[in-house]
Amino acid sequence: MDDLKRALLRIEGEETKDNSVSVEVLVQLLEGMSDLSVLFGSMAENCPLNRRFSPPDEVRRRYRLRCGQTMKGGFEIPLSIVDETGPSLLDHVNILSQIVEFAKATSEGDDEKVRQIMPDSGYRDRAFRILRKLSPRRGERWGASLALGSQTEVSLNGRMTKNIERLLSQGISEDVMTVTGELIAIQFDQFRITIKYPPTNKQIHCTYLQDLEVDLFESRRDLIQLTGGFTLDNKGNPIRMTDVSRIEPVDLSPIELNRFEWNGRTLLADHSVEFHPKLDEETSQLYIVENEDLDLNVFADTRQDLINEIVEQIFFVWDAYANEVPEKMTKSARELGVVYNNRFREISGADV
Repeated sequence: MDDLKRALLRIEGEETKDNSVSVEVLVQLLEGMSDLSVLFGSMAENCPLNRRFSPPDEVRRRYRLRCGQTMKGGFEIPLSIVDETGPSLLDHVNILSQIVEFAKATSEGDDEKVRQIMPDSGYRDRAFRILRKLSPRRGERWGASLALGSQTEVSLNGRMTKNIERLLSQGISEDVMTVTGELIAIQFDQFRITIKYPPTNKQIHCTYLQDLEVDLFESRRDLIQLTGGFTLDNKGNPIRMTDVSRIEPVDLSPIELNRFEWNGRTLLADHSVEFHPKLDEETSQLYIVENEDLDLNVFADTRQDLINEIVEQIFFVWDAYANEVPEKMTKSARELGVVYNNRFREISGADV
C-alpha cells in the first residue's frame, strides 16, 4: 500500500511500558480516528451538514477505517481507509492525508491552513471536537501521535488542545467562560440543558450542538461544567448560555504527576506526586489544590487549568528556592528548597 494512503497511530508513555494499553485509551483513539474518517469523507462528497450530523450508511461504508496488526516492540497501529462499496472518490481523495495535515495545522496554530483544508466552519468545528477527544489531558499516562509516510508526523498533545479551545471560541460574541452547576434537566429534542448556578441559586438554560451529546451522556452527574458564550447580568453573573463548546463532569479524582513540563523545561519527580482537588466552598466554581509539603495553594476554573497551574507553581518554587544560594534565604525557604531538591531533578532534552 502507498505510504501516503496509510497513517501510523503511535501510543506512547507510561501507559505502554508493559507492552499493553488500556482498552479505554485504545477505544478513545480508534473511535476518534474513525469519526474523522467519516467526517472528512462526508465533506469530500458534499453531504449536507444538519444540526444532527448523520451521514448515510453508504458514506460510512465508503470511508471505513481499518487498523492493521500492531507492530512488534511498541504500540504502533497502521490505519487505512477501505471502501466497502466499490470504486469511489477514494481513487483521488486521500482522506488520511487530509486528516493528518489538518491535525498538524491545528497543533501549529496555522489558522489559514486549517481553513484551507476544511473551509466549512460546521465541519471544521466538529473536526476540532473530535481532535480534542484524541488528545490526552495533561497528567495522563499516555501520549499519541499520527504519522503519514515518512513526511508528516503530528503529536496529539496539550498544545493542540489549547489551539482548539482558541479556535472554537472564535466568533462567539458573548463572554466566554466556564460555569459549574447542578444538572437539572436535559431536553434532547430542543438541544437544551438546564443547570442551577450555585452563587445565585438560579437556573440557567443552555443550548448545545448535537455532536456534544456524547459528552453530555458521559457528564450526567449532579455537577457538570459548561464552557461557552454566556450572557451576563449587570452583576457579572451568567443568566443564559449559547455556543457551548465543552460539556464535562466535575472530576475530583486524584491528579497523579511524575513529569512536569513547562516552557520547554522538564522536572522529574523521584516518585509520582498525588494532588487532591476540591471545589471552593463558597461558590463551587473553582477547582482548588493544597499541598503543604510542596507549599502549593492553587486554583483554576477547570481541572485542566488546575493541572497547568500546579505545574507552573512547581517550577516557580523550584527556581525561587531549590536553586538559590542558601545564605540568601530564610530558614523556611532553605527547608523548602531542600524538599524540592530531594523530590525533583531537572533534565535536559538530551536526557529525555
